[in-house]
Amino acid sequence: MTFAKCRHLRCLQTIDHDELADTKIGFIEMLPSTRPKRRGRPPKSSTLCGKLPGSKPRGRPRSTAPRIMSDKRIALTLGWRMRKFTMGKRSITDITNSLQSLHAQKQKELEVETNSLDEITASIQAKEASRTNHVNAKIDRLTSDVKAYESEREKILKIRGFVEQQHEGMMMKADHLLQQYTSRLEECDKLIAQANADVLEELDQMARRDFDLEDEEKRLEGRVKEVLEEVRHCSVVGTLMRLGPGGMAKLLGRLEGNGVELVGMAESIMNETEE
Repeated sequence: MTFAKCRHLRCLQTIDHDELADTKIGFIEMLPSTRPKRRGRPPKSSTLCGKLPGSKPRGRPRSTAPRIMSDKRIALTLGWRMRKFTMGKRSITDITNSLQSLHAQKQKELEVETNSLDEITASIQAKEASRTNHVNAKIDRLTSDVKAYESEREKILKIRGFVEQQHEGMMMKADHLLQQYTSRLEECDKLIAQANADVLEELDQMARRDFDLEDEEKRLEGRVKEVLEEVRHCSVVGTLMRLGPGGMAKLLGRLEGNGVELVGMAESIMNETEE
């Protein structure tokens, strides 16, 4: 059985008279009245009896003073078990045992808290050591970076000083190179312009040649028609000439039989041509 359970049972078994004295008044208002309730008709009042207002009621006045309960009744109401011979008194042995038990309990609690404190202290120290190492490593890295930046800065300063010293000579060289490139660009522009002019001229010549060819084609087409007409004329005239007088008479007779007058048609066509 643990100390807490023993102490709880001891508190249930014993009670101090001082505690009872302090508890009596406090429980007077809390505890219900043990007197039986009055049943029947309500108490007479001065109004119901026809008495004037302000008159004193009959009978013994009720007491409004708080009733003092006995020690035994308070103990029974609270559920305490009171000892007959040791009521309200604790022996030296009980007090000593209680103190020893309390001391042992506090000693265990102290050990638990001490262990927790040691663990927390060790954790804090480990975190501080890790943080210190991390900070030191970061500082070393930053220091190395700063040194590298300073070295690079020194190099840049040296190069800038050299450039400033050679500025005039470099400017002269730059002007010379610029003039050379300008001349070359001008030459390139001239060549490009000449090439463009040549291309345009060639295109014009091609256009002119095409135009001339088209004219020649048209001329030839007209000439071909003329030659064809001349060929047909020669052919017809030669055929008629080969007919002779007798053949020509027959041809004219047949044409007239078909309603065609060859001589009239020929004269009409010649008249249209002359007009």
